[in-house]
Amino acid sequence: LSLPTEAQWECGARGKTQTAYWPGSDPMLLQGVANVSDAYARNHGGLALEATRTSLDDGSTMHAPVDSYRANAFGLHNVHGNVYEWCLDGYDRAFYAHPHGPDPVAPGVGDEPRVYRGGSYRRGAVSARSWTRNFYPPGMKGHALGVRPARAIVSISRGDLIVIIGVR
Repeated sequence: LSLPTEAQWECGARGKTQTAYWPGSDPMLLQGVANVSDAYARNHGGLALEATRTSLDDGSTMHAPVDSYRANAFGLHNVHGNVYEWCLDGYDRAFYAHPHGPDPVAPGVGDEPRVYRGGSYRRGAVSARSWTRNFYPPGMKGHALGVRPARAIVSISRGDLIVIIGVR
């Protein structure tokens, strides 16, 4: 198992869509899908760092069990919330400005910042969009940061590389 690359993570999180969140572009569509900072957190002692402008109510103030919310088309739960997820890539501000192949990896070196994706119970829906990228030093630890292991599988009959993104 390995950490997914950013491209693998985003493909898995989008679940065959091109919208901000796999159920669509409206943050209200995260109801029943994601654990983010929301009205429930605000009203029940959670951090609610960005929840003052939303009526989302996910029923959680902190972590939720992995299968608490609906899965996307790939069967992945909580890709838009619960905890941020480490990726294999190092952080490069201009990463998407460079020409790359279909699954580029910006190598992380030493203590240079590494990318994490997804959202968390500590931040609102805007932070959980499919394309949002952030970074921390590689030794960073916290309640809102986790992993979603991936495993590459090669299809022998066609020679295709298939990446399975697991549950966290």
